[in-house]
Amino acid sequence: MNLTTIQMKDIKKILELCNDCGVKLHESYNVKLFKTLVGNDETEDIVFAEIVLVACNIRSANDKAVKDGLVDRRVAFGVIDEDWWEVVQYFRGIAQLFAQVNDVAVSEWNGCLEEVVVKFIEYKVLTDTLEVE
Repeated sequence: MNLTTIQMKDIKKILELCNDCGVKLHESYNVKLFKTLVGNDETEDIVFAEIVLVACNIRSANDKAVKDGLVDRRVAFGVIDEDWWEVVQYFRGIAQLFAQVNDVAVSEWNGCLEEVVVKFIEYKVLTDTLEVE
């Protein structure tokens, strides 16, 4: 597996958010494993479901703001307003990054997986780096 610079930056952000949210990371882990290891399917599926739920919640919150006339629809949603098929396909790649972090660095999520996923998606939306190809 050959990770891009953006994917490595995303992994670093996920690790940073893990630390901020109280996820227990292994004291030492081999960063080089991120470049060769494919995360396990079960974790990827769990994170994928969490990401889709987070995106739905963002979209629902933005629906209210748009309905109330507080913000333009395109401004409110950004990429989340795109064709959901494309958005969901992009989320699968993000879920794989979380699966890699799980397999390489996490010793215990401490019930914080959802919080980390929410903060990561918010980060991607706020930094305008949630891009669908």
